[in-house]
Amino acid sequence: MPVAFTSEIVNDTWDAAKYRAALNSKLISIGFRQETASGNEAVFSINAPSSEAPKDRSYLKYLVEQPSATNIKIQLWQGDGNNGLTLTPNTIGISSDAIFNTAVNINYSHNENFQIRWVTFKSDEIALVCACRSDNNTALMSLGFIFPAIKPTWWGSTSLYAFAPNGGDIGRFRVLPGNPMNPSQHDVLFNAESFPVNANPGGTRDTLKRLILSSSTGNAICGQTSSDLGIIAAGGLPHLHQHSIDGQTWITVRGGNWSFAVRIA
Repeated sequence: MPVAFTSEIVNDTWDAAKYRAALNSKLISIGFRQETASGNEAVFSINAPSSEAPKDRSYLKYLVEQPSATNIKIQLWQGDGNNGLTLTPNTIGISSDAIFNTAVNINYSHNENFQIRWVTFKSDEIALVCACRSDNNTALMSLGFIFPAIKPTWWGSTSLYAFAPNGGDIGRFRVLPGNPMNPSQHDVLFNAESFPVNANPGGTRDTLKRLILSSSTGNAICGQTSSDLGIIAAGGLPHLHQHSIDGQTWITVRGGNWSFAVRIA
């Protein structure tokens, strides 16, 4: 089944409070629950598709603050039920080096009115919110999780099975720390670095569906997606671009030579 997809462009004079409100709304719309909120921070959680046990929940925490009149800073932490509400950059399996030490900054002129494109993806396999500045195609954030459709036989049904975007680069995911591999912030690889840049000889963009996910450490295969997820030769395409391939509609989630992609129809 295609992934449920929404896209909304909001044109506003943004500040941190408006950004947090929009982000909260998008997370709740795809099944996240808000656990806590204090000042500029909030924690959300979502159940694994096959379990409602607290240990199988995936958690994310964000910090959206405004250090100046012309700057909004976004930082993300993402973890699992073993960490729960105590997500810190040193204990989670995601984003501590990619986002915490290098926060995403939205820079703009004072009282500038600009567009942010908010996109959500939701199925049993994915729960993801992405945003970019539609006026200059700057990627702002990708947060959420994928729960690949197929997992190895050694991965028990009682262990958390979720991967999270590696900071702003949706081309890489990371394994969360509550799984049998006991990782330490290592990547899940799509092995797409040499994927073709543009189109194949037939005139359409090369597409690879049903991805095999491998670990960057230990040489382990750690999952396989359904045919609703894939990678696409994305050279020349902007972030969150929608296009048709062989009668199916896909979203390339990031720009660049290749992109993680989601089938929406």
